[in-house]
This record gives sequence, structure tokens and C-alpha cells, in this order.
Amino acid sequence: MGRRPISLPLGVEVHPSDSSVEVKGSKGSVVLEMPNYLHVEVVLGQAIVSMPRSGPRAMFGTFRAHLANAITGLSVGFEMGVIMEGPGYRASVSGKKLSLKVGYSHPIELSIPEGVDVSIERSKIKIQGVDRQVVGGFTDSILNTRPVEPYKLQGLRREGVVMTKKKRRAVGA
Repeated sequence: MGRRPISLPLGVEVHPSDSSVEVKGSKGSVVLEMPNYLHVEVVLGQAIVSMPRSGPRAMFGTFRAHLANAITGLSVGFEMGVIMEGPGYRASVSGKKLSLKVGYSHPIELSIPEGVDVSIERSKIKIQGVDRQVVGGFTDSILNTRPVEPYKLQGLRREGVVMTKKKRRAVGA
């Protein structure tokens, strides 16, 4: 997997150096720290990650995946959604705080990380950003505030995930 070249979309530039790779795109720039035994080359609009044959194989495919995610994030961006299902479930954004009212006696306040945009459409929270790890981590922190209850399917769930109701137990026979 690490040997597959990464095609560079228009407007994205990759600048490798000895210990890091700088990726610049329309949405900003990212610097990735690179293990000293890996090399990155840009050839004909493609970024190629290589390593010596006798070197350690650790982080070869992982670094290639991080580089591909940085290129995708700076050209297109990443977006994840959270669906709120339950009576009176609401969310609001004020400044860099996300306030969730999800069935507790108090609202839950989450601070929005740098580089992440949050918007709310009815019962859907949309999280967007250029760093896949930050977007996914913030989405998980939202989901952990109120997991889906298996009998009524109320709670917060990831967009696109289909849940099925759990059947109640039969009482005595």
C-alpha cells in the first residue's frame, strides 16, 4: 500500500525536505513530520513515498496514508455528520463552543478545535475541516455525550449508520 503513488489535484503542492513534508492547498498548509528512513518525491503530478529495501518497514504505509489525507483535506476537506434523535434534543453554536441539550438536566458544552467548522441543520450537526484526525476526534467526542439507546434508538449517531431496535425480553413464561 505504501508504494502506491498519490495523485496531486490542481492547486495542491507538495514540498519534501529531509525530515518533513509541507503540503500547501487552497484551504491552507500542513507540515507532516517524516521518519528519517522515508523519502518523498514529486514526479509528474504524483507524490511517491519510498524507502530503502533493507530499512525498517514501520510507518511506511501509515505515513503514505497521512500524506494522502493531508492532500485530500487541503483540496476537498473532510465532512462528518451527527444525527440527533430524541425528544427535545437541540444543539447550538456560539463562538468556539458547541452547546448540546440531549436529555440531561444541563447543557453539555464542547469547545470546537482550531480549524474545525460546525454548522447545525435541524437535527443534524455537520463537522468540517482539513485534518481528518481532528474532525473524526471531535465527532467522536460529540457522539460520546449521548450514545444511542438500543430500545428506542434515541441518542446521537453518526450519519449513514443504520441502527436496529433491540427487542424487549418476554416476562415469565
